Amino acid sequence: MMVDLYESFSKKEPRYPTVFRESIVDKFSRIGGGREEEKFAKGKFFSNYYECFMYAVVLGLKNDYRIAFDRNKEGTRFLLVDSWHPRQMVEFIFMSLLTKSGEDLYDLEGLSDDDVDKKALELIVLMEEYAHGGFDLIRAKMQAEPNYFVDHFSAVNFLK
Repeated sequence: MMVDLYESFSKKEPRYPTVFRESIVDKFSRIGGGREEEKFAKGKFFSNYYECFMYAVVLGLKNDYRIAFDRNKEGTRFLLVDSWHPRQMVEFIFMSLLTKSGEDLYDLEGLSDDDVDKKALELIVLMEEYAHGGFDLIRAKMQAEPNYFVDHFSAVNFLK
């Protein structure tokens, strides 16, 4: 059953608060193709938007900080979770979300297909909330120290 839940989770299309598109996601992510050297030359930390989103999720999870938002009104959609890489990071996020959700894993056994889909969406919403929290932490750091994210290693250091 856990495999079914993970597969359903992977087929979902998460959203992030549109307010962070220009201020963080575009600034931190390379838009379009190119080599890794070009990414760093442009001062980008991530090659793709979903990598920036995963970073925000991990920040939110690490700090146990989440913020709800109206995903249908305020959200920007992007790639299905199934398209994200590395898979180990996606699996780590999935398992972290299961832990944070407080779900009893035994209760997840024997769910109907509809219930699996509902639980997967609940995990997506939880992930979006942690991402929102992570983006808010980045925003606050950028306001407090405008030049903090100029260094190539600042994104790594900010996780500490």
